[in-house]
Amino acid sequence: MRGKLGGWLAMLCSVTVASLRAETLQVNVSHNESGYVLRAVGADGTAYALNLARGSSELWASTDNARTWRLRGTSPTGGFKQVAALADGVLLADTQSSSGFTLVRSADGGASWSPVLALGRYRLLTPRSIDEAGGTVYLAEYQDFSNENTLTRLWASEDRGRSWAIRSSFATSRHAHAVRAAPDGSLWLMLGDRPTQSAIVRSADGGRSWSTVLAGEEARAVDGLFVDGHLLYGQDIPDTPLLPWIALLSPAGSLSRLLRLPGPSYSVQRAAGGGFLLGTTREPVGGVYAEGDVSAHLLASPDGLSWRFASSHPRISSSDYARADSWWVLPSGEAVLSLRNVQTLPGGRGYQLLDTRLVDDAGRRLFRDSFASCPLTQLPGPGWIGTGWGCRAGAAVASGNDATVRARTEVLGPQEVAAELRELSIPSGLIARASGSAHYRLQWDPSGRLALWRRAEGAEQLLTSRVCSLAADRTHRLRITVTAGSTARLEGWVDDALLLTAEDPSPLPAGQGGLWAGAAGARWGAFSLAGSNTDTSPEPPSQEVADDFDSCTSSTDLGPLWQLTGRWYCRSGRARSESPAGLALHRAVLPPDINVQSRVQLNGDAQHAGVVARAAAAASTPERWYAVRIARVGRVELVRRDSGGEVLLGSVARTVRRDVSYLLSLRVQGRDPVRLEASFAGQPVLSATDATARQLTGGAAGLVSDGPAGFFVRTQFDDFRAGP
Repeated sequence: MRGKLGGWLAMLCSVTVASLRAETLQVNVSHNESGYVLRAVGADGTAYALNLARGSSELWASTDNARTWRLRGTSPTGGFKQVAALADGVLLADTQSSSGFTLVRSADGGASWSPVLALGRYRLLTPRSIDEAGGTVYLAEYQDFSNENTLTRLWASEDRGRSWAIRSSFATSRHAHAVRAAPDGSLWLMLGDRPTQSAIVRSADGGRSWSTVLAGEEARAVDGLFVDGHLLYGQDIPDTPLLPWIALLSPAGSLSRLLRLPGPSYSVQRAAGGGFLLGTTREPVGGVYAEGDVSAHLLASPDGLSWRFASSHPRISSSDYARADSWWVLPSGEAVLSLRNVQTLPGGRGYQLLDTRLVDDAGRRLFRDSFASCPLTQLPGPGWIGTGWGCRAGAAVASGNDATVRARTEVLGPQEVAAELRELSIPSGLIARASGSAHYRLQWDPSGRLALWRRAEGAEQLLTSRVCSLAADRTHRLRITVTAGSTARLEGWVDDALLLTAEDPSPLPAGQGGLWAGAAGARWGAFSLAGSNTDTSPEPPSQEVADDFDSCTSSTDLGPLWQLTGRWYCRSGRARSESPAGLALHRAVLPPDINVQSRVQLNGDAQHAGVVARAAAAASTPERWYAVRIARVGRVELVRRDSGGEVLLGSVARTVRRDVSYLLSLRVQGRDPVRLEASFAGQPVLSATDATARQLTGGAAGLVSDGPAGFFVRTQFDDFRAGP
């Protein structure tokens, strides 16, 4: 174990200069939901859930990161229990009726379902009861009708779940907790439940033959994932004399205990951007719990080795399991924490969405990916934005020409981006500060040159280059750093040697970091990104304003801090507009670069509502303002309004429901030309430039609402914030 684990530690400690610092996985709750229980997240980012106010035979879907839900389909064979989403979008679910359990399949996102396998008294335990490897889908049976050794089967499907055949049977265990496919293609099966029944077994031939990796109580596991070839899992041990630990298990059977757990664990999940989450359960009985501890817990780790407690969730009923489980990550990068029988949520059931951020001791945001766990035919994973990329054997692989993929981080200013380049047959590079079509790029070309490029508005500028021959039979580590002030300074590194430096007197706006390839086939591994959350470009004196509308006069207007057009007032800590055309501007002059956000909700007959950034332009340009708004017809719109009227700068279709609030944010960069970026529900959705406005000098920010004249209009706003 020492050799393998030592190799993993060496890999983690040599990623970048930034990663030598102490790291922490920050976990913050971004959303609470007690009306639905989440069941799966599809390959396209669609979330699937059961509506707690309706029957379990209905499956509901969300396309806005589990904020709002619509009925998607109904089961033909009873209530939904567990749902698994395959890499190509196919959904598989076990359903329960009076006649037993049936596996059903959907190829249209849950709208329609077909029975494919009668399971009888057997069922699925968790979403990890199904996994896929090498084009084959595997299903591990679970039963709770007997405590004795019971025949347990591993099923396999070669046609994406349409038909099934028994691949293996086990007679010395009670049931299977999970089946997990490792990056090397091997299968790991977790069997339980008593000490003599528990084992973790491994197959290198698609589940036809098995070898025991670990047997006994310490092999009692419900979930696990793979890190550097090892299985990382929390032990499912509720009774003494043994105590549960977070453990690392090698294929050879060597076990390392990392942290003593307060109770058995049922889930472990990678966080988007690096780090890990692990949930524990407070079962009704058991001897491993500390005196007075009646909570389920969530633990967080930046590297899988060092762990801390992130949150605790006291139980409601002592006769039921209190659970905190993390199995999914949304397109926004938020992790889903499924909760049951806890005081955290009204009614005790539902989920929290968690914003996870890997930061170093200087507070810099980090992003890391080994590409070991992403779907083989999809993007590198939920932490990424882009097209033309997939995964193969622990690497990100470009599948298209001029392909770029960006790490789904918040916008970062000064940056250090690094990754391992494993194939040298095509032009390949790292990008930094990517925003829309603009980025800096460190590029190596097979002709033998290393170059720093600047790309903006579709045009590319070579900043500097030099001859650089890389060995085709080696893995090389490339790194680009950008320090941005009034002039941006760039550095290009190869294998820890500084080879290129350049300066850009017109620095690009802060943005994300990622990968670039000039053709299909580039192969990258061990990606990392570190950067601060703010740009260092000099700014004029500025301030940040916020208003939760708790202190304004409830029956008149928003208060003395606001300039109002139309009728505005407050109720229950929220701003309300009741005018066919209403504009509210905060009485604070903000800098040319403005960030404004608020939660926005359409009620009554309101047609549009959003947040506005009002730019006080130079003397030669008329005054104008920009807004991102939601439209009742189901769109997010980016608009400009001045004395000449309104201009639509961009729009995108999104679900917009009455009486549901959505977080809108707008960033206006008042340089030449003006750049705008709009986000909806925490995701970037629109960007534009306005070449008609030059060097904006500042302005105010606020709220805007409109509806049909003569009709009752009521729009609701909350949590307003604006600043540089």
